[in-house]
Formats: sequence, C-alpha cells, structure tokens
Amino acid sequence: MAKHDDQCRKSISCPAAQQSGRLPPGSGRVQLAAARPGIVGGSLRRNASPCSRRCVHAFVVEDGLAATMQPSDVARALRRAVMARAQEVLGRATLPRFFSGHESDGSPAQTQSRPHLTFLFDPRSARLLIVAPHVVDRRDSTREERTHLETLDTAMTDFRELRAGPAGRLMVRASAIDPHADPLFAPSRVWESVTPYQVTRHTKHVGAAEALSADVRAECRRRGLPEPRVTPLDPRGVPGVGLVGGARLTFEVAVEGPVVLGKSRHLGGGLFAG
Repeated sequence: MAKHDDQCRKSISCPAAQQSGRLPPGSGRVQLAAARPGIVGGSLRRNASPCSRRCVHAFVVEDGLAATMQPSDVARALRRAVMARAQEVLGRATLPRFFSGHESDGSPAQTQSRPHLTFLFDPRSARLLIVAPHVVDRRDSTREERTHLETLDTAMTDFRELRAGPAGRLMVRASAIDPHADPLFAPSRVWESVTPYQVTRHTKHVGAAEALSADVRAECRRRGLPEPRVTPLDPRGVPGVGLVGGARLTFEVAVEGPVVLGKSRHLGGGLFAG
C-alpha cells in the first residue's frame, strides 16, 4: 500500500491504477497525489490515501465552441451531462447530491456538510474540468466520496460530445494534466482570476473593492488556503447576481491548485490560474 501511494504522488496518471484496469491509459482521468489534502505552501500530508480513483477529469474542446460563449454556460451544460451519465450508471437509484449539488427536494446542498462536484470551463485553454470536492477543499476524501468517484469514472468513459446550448455543440477529447506545469495546478505564489469571482456575502459599510477583497480572504480560509494579499480587479454589481469581479491573490508561500473560490465556484465561477 505504501509503495502504491508513492507511485501515485510521483505520477499524475497513477500507473498502478492503470495496470489494475481501473484507469484506461489516455482516459484523461486524473489523480492529483491522492487529492493532495492539506496543501499549504506545496507540502503534502503524509497520511494521504492511495489513489485508486480519479479526482479530476479533464477534456479539451476540439470543435464547436461558440465565439460568444460564457464559461458558466459551458459549466452548467457539463453538470447536466454528468448528471445524466451518472444516472445511467446508477439505473433507478436516486442520483446522489454529490453529482447534482441539490437535495432531494431540489434545494441547493450546503457545501460544508454536503460536498459535491465542481464543474469548470477554462476559456484560455478551452478545457472542461470536473473536480472532486475534497480536491477543492484540500482534505482527504471520505469513503462515500470514493464510491461516488468510481461511479463518475464509469460515467465519463468515452465522453466525446457536450451539447451546451448557446455555447455550442462541443466535440471534446480526454486530456492529461501535468501538475508541475499546468497553470491551474502548479504551485505559485500569485494567482489571478480566469473566470469572474462572485462574493458569498457582501460586507456592509465598505466599498465594492474592499467587500470583494474581504470575501476572497474569508473564502481562502474556508478552503484551507493561507490568507493572501488581494488586489481586486474591476469589482462591479450585477443585477440579480450581486457583487462580482476579478482578483489577484499573492501568498507568502507558493500554493498548489486548483484555486476555485466564491459563491459560483461549483458552476464555473471563481477559477484562478497561477
């Protein structure tokens, strides 16, 4: 078991899992050093569990992306596709909130007590990303989450097309991630917004820039990140949405990605790159 854990930390594709038949070569299903729980300044807690399941799925859009697309539209379409494919795997069983992000009555699941998948679209590299909650939260996965990740692995096998409404009919292919070079995952002291950050709550009696900065700092603490120096970028109010904007985060030490923050982080918002 320890030997397997070492292999997983050294290789993002987890050769041991490929040899066991759990991870088809070139599938684009990625294990990031057993989810790299407890990351602060690039360190990894030694009690990380072995990587028998993938915790990031990445796909590159090869064709069909509309020039006027919005990352949130693509992320929402990806969520719908994942939900449908997971339901096919599960049959008549109720789809867990892990996939939908909603309770059985349709209300949004509380992230802290009911963690669920994050769906992202990186417009710079035209990539779709499905990220397990323990990766975003920088902790160990639970037994229940590992069971759901096995379902996700099966559901995303041979995923080639995403119908994303106004964003286009996307032809995609599975893509590998290099955690040492990829700007969404490699350690960096400075991280800058790729998609708009939406505040979780508006601090009263302060301006938009300070409210956004304070919210970002609080979100970093909630996600297990050190508190950064925040430089707000174009904070603005959006009717029906609230305060949104970009930000540049400067940490005292390099931190590993992914850095996904804010109210809309599960559906394409608040993505940062190093």
